[in-house]
Amino acid sequence: DFSFNSSKTLQPLVVENINKGNWIVNFETAPTFVKEPEGAIYIYKSDNNDLVDSISVNDETLVTNYTQNGSLQTINVKDQLIVIEDNKLVVVPHKTADGQSKLEPDTLYYAKIPEGILKDYHANKLYFKTPIAPTITDNTIDVGPDGDFYTIQSAFDYIKSIDSSDDWTINVAPGKYHEHLSYYGNASVTLVGSESEYGEDTYVYWKNNNAWNNNTRLRANFLWQGKNLTLKNITFKSTFLRSVDGTTGNDSNETFYFDSTSNLLVYNCSFLGHQDTILLGNKGGRAWFYKSLIEGDVDYIWGYI
Repeated sequence: DFSFNSSKTLQPLVVENINKGNWIVNFETAPTFVKEPEGAIYIYKSDNNDLVDSISVNDETLVTNYTQNGSLQTINVKDQLIVIEDNKLVVVPHKTADGQSKLEPDTLYYAKIPEGILKDYHANKLYFKTPIAPTITDNTIDVGPDGDFYTIQSAFDYIKSIDSSDDWTINVAPGKYHEHLSYYGNASVTLVGSESEYGEDTYVYWKNNNAWNNNTRLRANFLWQGKNLTLKNITFKSTFLRSVDGTTGNDSNETFYFDSTSNLLVYNCSFLGHQDTILLGNKGGRAWFYKSLIEGDVDYIWGYI
């Protein structure tokens, strides 16, 4: 049930859905936000019209894998759960308190996109069906539009959900990935993007800072609290800008925080940020970087290793 201005060619097509990661709506032409967007996108279960999730345009929060006192911690993410990326509307869904998807596999849902969010487009019922849960074999997970999951975080969540202490390989297809990353557990992971200079073809981006989340673990875009981690051919970028986001004097934001006493191996990757780009800790961990780019302007490599 679509409703849109006929002078525009905003023909929507749901290409991914929440049970595999971010929910994405593809448009024939690039959508745009209204000048001051407000409101929320609502997701309902089709068979009984029960409201399952509501994702606000502003002042949002997100459950992470960072555990404190036995509970997963929540971060402030402001306006990052609904973003526009090229011709796509990217919606980052909420998780349950234990860090898993709110939606059931192989189930029909619909989303309501009210007026006041996108220019020239709204929808009363945009139907989509979640896929059957993927079958993972040989401790290998493929991430991307045609993979087992659409997001890297969904792969981390899967490994955590089965309480694995094995070695895993996550292959990430070329593309843009708008997501906050965190893992807490006993697994070792090799995260591999496509072969390109400094991993520029596999691009992971997020925005965070100390003003929003006053804690080094909560303000990091990518927090690793597992065993050994190997990163190959991926760019990790903080899109936080002091001048735009208005947090001058409270600007610390780790693009990547290795919070482990195990080993970190990095090959052909980029870490792009401003203040505190990379935090290497805690004491006892070891890190090796080869043919990689680290960018920042204040304390951009710091920590205890």
